[in-house]
Amino acid sequence: VGQARPAWGDPHYHNACEIHYFFEGNISFFIHNQSYNVKKGDILFIDAYEIHNTVYKKFEYEKILIICKPSFAKLIPKLEVPDVFSVLNKRHGGRRLVHVPLHLQDKVESILLDMLEAYKGQSQYKLICLNAYMTLFHAILADYLESTSIEDDQGSLLDERIKSVIAYIHDNLDKQLSLDELSGHFNINKNYLCRIFKESTGLTIIDYANR
Repeated sequence: VGQARPAWGDPHYHNACEIHYFFEGNISFFIHNQSYNVKKGDILFIDAYEIHNTVYKKFEYEKILIICKPSFAKLIPKLEVPDVFSVLNKRHGGRRLVHVPLHLQDKVESILLDMLEAYKGQSQYKLICLNAYMTLFHAILADYLESTSIEDDQGSLLDERIKSVIAYIHDNLDKQLSLDELSGHFNINKNYLCRIFKESTGLTIIDYANR
């Protein structure tokens, strides 16, 4: 269970994947180039090195957070875990939010709570159990995502202009970008562009490009 102030978190990234499952809360989350409203039954998938941060609309939330470093996946080389990130990228436009339907929520929550119990335990088979739960979790989600379409209200809430600016930054990282160039290219007032970019991402344009 976590508590936070209703303000932007610090934009950051990791050399590991993150999976957030929310039991309660009402949060806005920015990931890479998209923004989502997150509520009960939602899962956020954040890949390694994807910039992300949060805005908390309620003071309290309850979630399970899984952080999985690449080294963990190599502990049992023969295990092939379904790649949910690949499914999201290929079938769902790179979205990072999945709303678990009611008929799957109990099953998903049970797996996550069993995983948490195994993580806290001292069993000699702890890593095997964690891998087994992780495989089952990914298999259920991958199977669901392969057979369904994510509804529009689960898509990005980010202003299309900001998405275009972010895409432009990614496509031109080898160049010396300036605010004047960006505002001219998109025909947006420089001060206004800076304000809506910071409101949407928690970063200034220059800070985002540097990161």
